[in-house]
Amino acid sequence: MPKAPPQQPPYPVINPDPTVQTCLNALRFTDYLTIGGATAGSWAYGYIFGKPVRGPTAATAATIGFTFGVLYTSQAALARFLGYQENAKEVKKYGLYETQPGPSDYEGKPLGSHYYNQPINWTKN
Repeated sequence: MPKAPPQQPPYPVINPDPTVQTCLNALRFTDYLTIGGATAGSWAYGYIFGKPVRGPTAATAATIGFTFGVLYTSQAALARFLGYQENAKEVKKYGLYETQPGPSDYEGKPLGSHYYNQPINWTKN
């Protein structure tokens, strides 16, 4: 399968390697609304179409909706940290990464390779 060519992020990079906790701490109010909307919408769908056992079906659907909402908004927060989505609020809160990538960092390299090209030390000294 062909891969898309890497592209330079249109917005400044805040953190090239954020943790999951960092992404969850950086959720915006609209991200919480997305999680709540996905959960509520899934619960309603499960209740409406789960005729014989509405309660358990609605609860299961709400769990699936909540999982989708969290994963979707975490992905959006990650994109903001990496500079692929608008990130003015995060720049004010967390600041910029000290070395911003340039166009030469993306030519002929897989996405993200300019951040992970340090050798791995397999032994602890």
